[in-house]
Amino acid sequence: MIKNKRKLLGILVLAIAGTMHARAQPPEPLTNPDNIEVLDARVVSQATEDGSKLLLVLWLQNTGDETITLLTKGLQLSHYPDTAPEISLHLSSKMTIGDTVIVPSLYDFAPVVLHPGEAAMIRTSRDFRRTYDEVVIVYDMRNDWSHRFDSWYGKISTESIKPMRVEKISPGLLD
Repeated sequence: MIKNKRKLLGILVLAIAGTMHARAQPPEPLTNPDNIEVLDARVVSQATEDGSKLLLVLWLQNTGDETITLLTKGLQLSHYPDTAPEISLHLSSKMTIGDTVIVPSLYDFAPVVLHPGEAAMIRTSRDFRRTYDEVVIVYDMRNDWSHRFDSWYGKISTESIKPMRVEKISPGLLD
């Protein structure tokens, strides 16, 4: 009887451990970039002393058959000289203190749930130490946080866009 109880207890422990391990695994995000299309994109450029300030506005549409989540704010803007004129919108890499990962709040990224046919707007700006005659916006969500937050995972780019030049980027421009 004691052997049966020990055996039963062992099976229970393994079952619970397996369940906990399964829950600890990140959910499988959508990885098919074909579920998203660029509906529209605009770039506005304001000259500055050191280069230019760019306002990027990107509208992405869910063209798939399932609901997806896009992250729309708190994104990093990066330009790499070897990828000119690409400007990448992406999530920051993991930050740690010692061996401890610092997890950002999902709500800082303004998640938008899109049903089939719906679109979301992503609007951001940044100063750059150069001017641009053309820009390709790259929405690149190939990052651990996309897995963590169960949001759309992939990379999509616009065609080349000629920036609209203005004296001053005003609030509400391109809303």
